Amino acid sequence: MNKIGFVVALLDETNDLRKELKVLKEEKVGGCLVYTIKNNNTSSYLIYSGVGKANAAHATSILINKYKVNIVINIGSACSINKGYEISDICVVSSSIYGDVDVCVFGYEKNQLPHEPLEFLTTNELNQKIIKLIDIKNHNIHTDCYLSTTDCFIDKHNFKKFGFHKSTDLIDMEGTAIGQVCSKYSNVKHAIIKVVSDVYNKKVTSSKQWTENSVLFKNIISKIIKSIIN
Repeated sequence: MNKIGFVVALLDETNDLRKELKVLKEEKVGGCLVYTIKNNNTSSYLIYSGVGKANAAHATSILINKYKVNIVINIGSACSINKGYEISDICVVSSSIYGDVDVCVFGYEKNQLPHEPLEFLTTNELNQKIIKLIDIKNHNIHTDCYLSTTDCFIDKHNFKKFGFHKSTDLIDMEGTAIGQVCSKYSNVKHAIIKVVSDVYNKKVTSSKQWTENSVLFKNIISKIIKSIIN
C-alpha cells in the first residue's frame, strides 16, 4: 500500500486546502509541522519544510524515516526562464539539478556534487499518474520540465552569477535536494510539481511578480494537492 508524503515549503501556500482536509493528527517533528491526512483507504502526510535545500532535505528524510512513505511529492512555486511558460502554468519536472554548486577543480561537472549524479530523475510512472489526476481548468500543464535548484531567490540582480544548465526551464529553492534524498532509497518514488510564480527577464522584477501573483499560485498549489489526495 502506498504512503504519500507531500513536501510544501510554506504554510500559507496551502491556506485554501487546510480548511478542507480531514486531518487525523497535527504534530511538530524536527521543527517541521506535519499533518496526517485521511484519504480513501490510506493516510497521506503533508509536511512544511521551510525554504531552502537543507530544510527540504530534512523534511524529506522525516517523511521517509519516521512516516515510512514510499512516494514523495514536492509541490511549490518556481521562477520560469522558459519563454514558453506563463504565470500560473503547472510544470511536471522530469529532471532536476543544482544551480549553485561548483567543485569542477576536482573533475566534477558544473553543478554536480562529489560522488553524486549530475541530475536527479523523477519517477516517470508517478508523473504520468499525477498528470491524469490534476483537474484544474484554464491552466497550461507542461511536462518533461528541467529544474535547477539554488539557495537564492533568482532575480535580475543575481541571475548572471549562476551558470544554469542550458536545459533549465525552472528555478526553485527545494526540488533537487528532495530528489537527492529520495535517490538514496530504492523503494521511494518522487515527483516535483511546480507552479510558475514569476517569469525571469520581464520588465517587472521576479520578486514583485512573486508577491503580486502569490494568491493565484498558492491557490493552484492547494488545488493540485487536493486533486491527488482525492
